[in-house]
Amino acid sequence: GKILLATDALFKTMGKSAFVYQQAYRGAAKEGLIPGTRKHGEFVSKIINNTPAQLEKAALEDAARITFTKDNKIASGVAKIKRVPVLGNITATYLPFVRTPLNLAEYSLRNSFFGLAFPSILRSIKKGGAEADEAIGRMLAGSGVIAGGTILASQGIITGTTDGYKQDMVKTQGLGFQDKAIRIGDKTYSFNRFDPFATPIGFGADIYEIYKRMGAIEDTDKYASLEKYLSTGVSMTIASAWANIADKAMLTGIAQLSKDIEQFAKAAEGGTNTYEYALDKFSQQYYGSPYYGWL
Repeated sequence: GKILLATDALFKTMGKSAFVYQQAYRGAAKEGLIPGTRKHGEFVSKIINNTPAQLEKAALEDAARITFTKDNKIASGVAKIKRVPVLGNITATYLPFVRTPLNLAEYSLRNSFFGLAFPSILRSIKKGGAEADEAIGRMLAGSGVIAGGTILASQGIITGTTDGYKQDMVKTQGLGFQDKAIRIGDKTYSFNRFDPFATPIGFGADIYEIYKRMGAIEDTDKYASLEKYLSTGVSMTIASAWANIADKAMLTGIAQLSKDIEQFAKAAEGGTNTYEYALDKFSQQYYGSPYYGWL
């Protein structure tokens, strides 16, 4: 815990300082000052040594962004629920972490072609200048990572999430398939925890899987309707988004909740006492979690 807090504080300090330096040099450039000259040095030093309050606030916000600790409404809402007796314990069991994974997801989306869906990115591009260059540069870099994932998947170096049916089939037959993994020699290693790069790489790999599935439909059903192509593409895209964003170490509780709901529905169909079943499932989750003893 202490090591995590210490490293978090270190990277926040580094990020804050980097942002202030960036804005100081950017401001000097806007003033037409030449690097290496006395006026340029004095201008930059003044901002760094006497950082304006507004710039200090912006630097702290940017530091939170790059360390994935930025506050958001969803995380704040979940935090309030966790304070409620009993309900809070259940929430903490399934959602021990919220803020960091949501920030990781937002970071991956903003720094790719998906960034065009964010109003703040569009405003930066419309504003022009250094802010537009930075926004476009980040989107191009992230999109390049996605493209790299697609290329690596086409070469058989990495695997995506593919679709649930194929995964269940190969796992049942013992073929040793591992999703979201890189192949090195005869072994595969998961890259699912290598964030913030894992999400765009995984999505890039899934783009190739979707492309292959579209080709398979054409080969097996030449008279397939446009609706079939669209429904398959949309369902695989949604599955990819869930697998690459929600299926993380910090959000495994959501995946477990999904499984428990599915099992609860099956139990109800089979005539099992749903109240006793739900209580038993929660007890198993609660007593096996780090939140045991909070009730």
